[in-house]
Amino acid sequence: MAYTSRQTIKFWKNSLVRRFFVLSLLVASLPLLITIVVYDRMTAGLVSDMAKERVQQNLVQVKNSIHHFTRQHTHALSAISELPTIAGLFNPTLPSSQFAQTLSLIHFDIDRAEIYGALFFDQNWQLVNALAGQSASGYPYWGAGQFAVTSLPQTSFGEVMLIGPQSAIRGKSAWYLLATPVYLAGQRQQLVGYLAFQLRLASLTQYLSAGGFDETLLCVGEQEPSDCFDALGRSVVMSHQGYEREPLTGDWQLVNNAGHEPLLDREHERILVLLMAGLVLSLVTTFFYFLVKRVRRRVFPLIDAANAVSAGHSVARIPVSGHDEISLLAGAFNRMTSHLDSLMLARGEAERKAVWGEFATGIAHEIRNPLATIKVCVQTLSHQKAEEQELQSLMVGEIERINQLISNLLEYARPPDPQTQRVALKALIRRMSALVTPMAQERGVILVLDDSVETDISVFADENQLQQILMNLLINGLEASKAESSIQLSVIETESTVSLMVSDQGCGMTEQQIASINQPFYTTKTTGTGLGLSVSQRLAEMNQAKLEFYSQPLKGTQAVLRFDRESVCESNCDECDGEK
Repeated sequence: MAYTSRQTIKFWKNSLVRRFFVLSLLVASLPLLITIVVYDRMTAGLVSDMAKERVQQNLVQVKNSIHHFTRQHTHALSAISELPTIAGLFNPTLPSSQFAQTLSLIHFDIDRAEIYGALFFDQNWQLVNALAGQSASGYPYWGAGQFAVTSLPQTSFGEVMLIGPQSAIRGKSAWYLLATPVYLAGQRQQLVGYLAFQLRLASLTQYLSAGGFDETLLCVGEQEPSDCFDALGRSVVMSHQGYEREPLTGDWQLVNNAGHEPLLDREHERILVLLMAGLVLSLVTTFFYFLVKRVRRRVFPLIDAANAVSAGHSVARIPVSGHDEISLLAGAFNRMTSHLDSLMLARGEAERKAVWGEFATGIAHEIRNPLATIKVCVQTLSHQKAEEQELQSLMVGEIERINQLISNLLEYARPPDPQTQRVALKALIRRMSALVTPMAQERGVILVLDDSVETDISVFADENQLQQILMNLLINGLEASKAESSIQLSVIETESTVSLMVSDQGCGMTEQQIASINQPFYTTKTTGTGLGLSVSQRLAEMNQAKLEFYSQPLKGTQAVLRFDRESVCESNCDECDGEK
């Protein structure tokens, strides 16, 4: 429906949105103004000190990361040097099969992307053996060449030595060695040689960019200028005098080559800050203005819909878009109006049934009394002639039919309360089959019980009323079926429901007929009162079940009596043995 606003709220008067706008503007602008004033009173030296402290913290963080990375490989290197047969690998003439287990342990530790391989040196740092790792390439692992490390700087790192680094050359990246001495097993004084891991330098220097500082370098040596390496392991020759430094180990040190010029220390930079603050304030003002306008546009439909509901239009709905609080409120409002509409319909239906019950009870009482008198008088009449006897029988039969109609009417208006108990569906269906089969055979219709009727499921309901419902459904199916057709009775079980279904191959129904089928006195047959399905519908509701019909013209009808899981008892359940 279209909503018309019944109430106008001006933006600058009596508006909650206006207050929200002003408050948001103050909250956004005051901290900014205070920050500018406080900054203007700060000295450039304080800013410089903060920058230096930040750089120093970054250097310490990088140092800790490099130490942690190196200790991981130090532990592996020390563990390998303690292996009993490790000394045999310094003699390449011995068959490698003698050291299969040791080789397996070494390959396990060097099978990493950052390790080129493991190198074995004699006491004079001459290479005697090499084991290739995951990233190995070229000499000394394959091919021929020279590999000398005596000219590279050496420094100690705990119990191991750092050798290098070696700058990148054509075809090979920069690298360094992590080495430890190896002694004969049980003879700590007898040096065999040195075991080293050849590592890719970039795997170590990658930690230089930790914390977002790209100016940190790894420098080796105290002389000026010295060899330095950036985060990618590239060689940089520079002087690190005047820059922040942090010792790493030996003559390895970390240097940050970023300048420490005080930020915003000059007058024109302060003016730039003020201009930026004014621009930010303008943007914030514009943003909040359009924000509050959008909020107002989304609030007004809520007001209009509430006014529509108060005017009696219970079908008012609000379009829901998004997942914010206003969308949640609109969804809650729609659910409220839907529930209100259902309550109004249910109340009207209850009032209609109550009036109908009072009316039907009064009419039945007024009709039954004279009808009983008429029946007694008819039965006392003499019937000497055969014609008179036949006429008397017809009159008594019609009186009985009228009396049955009144009983059906009373049963619909005020059905008895269900006497709930555990009802086994298998036994109920077998009993209904025994009752209906003779009538089906008389009409030439086949009654089929599906295999699903062998279920051991029970429901909590009134057994007589369930039997009455099924009897009405089966009789309706028989009357709508032709000879040689069939009626199927089955049980359908899902995770949430258990249903009894009666399916026939009769003439079917239209959607309009399905919508009217539960109305009292509605029937498409030439005989009958039209109360059978109305009574069945009320009995189903009283037993916490739903009676639904699915049909198409000339394609038969499926009548489904559906129970929720709350009303279902399994074969091993004792909850239904007594009353709920």
